[in-house]
Amino acid sequence: MTVLVIAEQVDGVFRKVTFEAITAARTLDSEVHALVLGNGIEAAAAELGAYGAAKILVAEDGALNDYTVDAYTNVAADVIGQINPAAVIVGATTQGKELAARLSARLDAPMASDCTAVNMEGDQVVAIRPMYGGKILAEVALVGTPAVVSLRPNTVTAKEASSDSTVEKVTANVGDVRIQVKSKQLESGKIDLTEAEIVVSGGRGMGGDDFSAIEALAKVLGAAVGASRSAVLSYSEGTSTSADHR
Repeated sequence: MTVLVIAEQVDGVFRKVTFEAITAARTLDSEVHALVLGNGIEAAAAELGAYGAAKILVAEDGALNDYTVDAYTNVAADVIGQINPAAVIVGATTQGKELAARLSARLDAPMASDCTAVNMEGDQVVAIRPMYGGKILAEVALVGTPAVVSLRPNTVTAKEASSDSTVEKVTANVGDVRIQVKSKQLESGKIDLTEAEIVVSGGRGMGGDDFSAIEALAKVLGAAVGASRSAVLSYSEGTSTSADHR
């Protein structure tokens, strides 16, 4: 039985949640494959072997240089059809959740989103996911294959694992692509809120839109900056906090 993890990378640097997803996949008593999509990323892909991916599949094409949901869905669905995994795991990031939903619809496959754990019970994938704002944890049995699961960042500790791994190039059947990236602007020097180990948050108690004290403290601690719901709502009404705080 095979479990496929779809890696997420930006300019050849993998998101931490990719290592967490591979770690989670190893607990399913299956052979773990990782799929890397991009352009010029074959050398970087070998890093995934250190976390237990037995086979690393690399799909490269100019159309995959930047993430677009139609190109990534076309290629990933084609690869999934070839290897027929029992489960497909992605990170529950903005990109990962969008891709998971598209793949679920394309493959007519069951899906559980934003999960905190994934297990095997017999030959069935069972996922744990919070509901109602985290007030309860639902145990969801996914009937059918492949079971598509998006894993919430920071819920599994990424652990390296010594294993023999191979890197294999696969054909990138990009298909019809309607979305094009004309330009992109990446913020540097800031820690991604979804993957931060420490978050410094402010809210109504800040008394306005000046978050400089919060940002200064976060910089010292190596933390991300967050905001309470009241601060975010105030910003949406045009009365408080800057757009960087969410």
